[in-house]
Amino acid sequence: MSAQVELSHILAPKPLRAVFFDMDDTLLKPRHPHPLPVFKTKHGLPLDQLVVEGIKTRSVEEQKAILEEFHALERELSAASELREGISELLAELKRQNLHLALITNNHRDSVEIVLKRHGLSFPLVLTRDDAPPKPAPDLILRALEHFGLEPEEAILVGDSTADLKAAEAAGVKAIFLATPDNAGFEPRHQHPFELLEVFKLSPG
Repeated sequence: MSAQVELSHILAPKPLRAVFFDMDDTLLKPRHPHPLPVFKTKHGLPLDQLVVEGIKTRSVEEQKAILEEFHALERELSAASELREGISELLAELKRQNLHLALITNNHRDSVEIVLKRHGLSFPLVLTRDDAPPKPAPDLILRALEHFGLEPEEAILVGDSTADLKAAEAAGVKAIFLATPDNAGFEPRHQHPFELLEVFKLSPG
């Protein structure tokens, strides 16, 4: 009997201790159509790759020029961004519940700082593509887990894209999605941020 009790304790799911958020189209109101495909097409970059990956076959001079233009676009989009309705309230509730929070984004750090300042947001941990290989690689998520001293099953990634899904799967973290016009086939997918409290098994205060 004691062995069964011990086994059930080992197999019991671990409680949620952290929520990691993507930025574009997750914290921020989705853009449709999104300007990134237009930028990639303009420069002849693969639509299914990140800009920073797609330029690797170009000359050093071309890479530098495209990156400079891309950084300017990111800053422009950040400066004009709108927060997704309900995100501020969700973040406040998660903080009240003493969960670890992190912002994990493929954006350049400068553009992230613009968003945080514009919308009055703060996270205990902010990781960008300047810190590790970007999603769909799992590195940013793994760094967040290491930072908080967590096991993968103790965290959830909230995102919107295939890159979020693949990164979470590779890191062993569950992913859930906020709805955009481009992710209708994703599951589990939620229209409003506050719906996530039920997913997290949390009761609003």
